[in-house]
Amino acid sequence: MLGARKVVEVEVRPGNPYSINLLCVAVAERVYIASGSGPAATWVRALMRERAVRLRIDDQIYRLHATLVTDPAEIDAYIDALDAKYGMRPPRSDFMREGALASPPSPLFRLTRARKND
Repeated sequence: MLGARKVVEVEVRPGNPYSINLLCVAVAERVYIASGSGPAATWVRALMRERAVRLRIDDQIYRLHATLVTDPAEIDAYIDALDAKYGMRPPRSDFMREGALASPPSPLFRLTRARKND
């Protein structure tokens, strides 16, 4: 789906669409996006409330579902893919929660095919 594409357009809030261009990486068949602006970013706050997202690559639009990633192994795989594609290697702590109620400094989302109700 992504190929060599480095930036994609992501749309959140289907009822009141908000779009942003983001870096993205794929690990196997999974697509990931992360917030460089932290959990207060408009698109992150919207995605935490409603997980439906649309991803535009060229003239193709994909209806997807976002899941917040918390598994350390999955985060490590994302960091490896980010490093391979962009030459960036942020620490795992950028994507991990410090406390049970805390938001991660840079929320990481896995995008998968939308479910029927999304």
